[in-house]
Amino acid sequence: MPPTLQRKLILTDESLCPMITIEGARERLPGHDEDDILALIEEGAIEFAWNIGLGERREVRMLKRAVEFCAATGGARRLNWSDARVAAEVLKGSDKPWIEGVRLKLLLNCSSTQVISLVEAKALAVMPGTSWDRGPGNSPQISTESFKRFLVTRRIL
Repeated sequence: MPPTLQRKLILTDESLCPMITIEGARERLPGHDEDDILALIEEGAIEFAWNIGLGERREVRMLKRAVEFCAATGGARRLNWSDARVAAEVLKGSDKPWIEGVRLKLLLNCSSTQVISLVEAKALAVMPGTSWDRGPGNSPQISTESFKRFLVTRRIL
């Protein structure tokens, strides 16, 4: 009989998923295609969006609350949050000087490979004295300050 694989514990805490993809925004803004969503970002109707991609590859993530606010107001009003307020919204419940890579992939709504690629590209900094590698149980500890800088430098508009 083959060994039973342990299933991943599914986390349903909404605070762990503050960002959504273009597809997620399309669900919340029916009738809009990808070009419409990108236009809403460029016009400022969706205020908080980031390119988390590397090189030529663009991977857009948006603050879920900003998309929902745009849907509720038709893009006529702005959240007008500061960078500190956005960081607090994204990092809700965390007061440590570091973020586990496994948590960061949930926050950014991306794969662990993307998190590692961002670390390797020096877009995110690992805490001094910590070691990490690819694979289960080897998650990097990302500096919270480097993540906050990432949110500022990768913001679209």
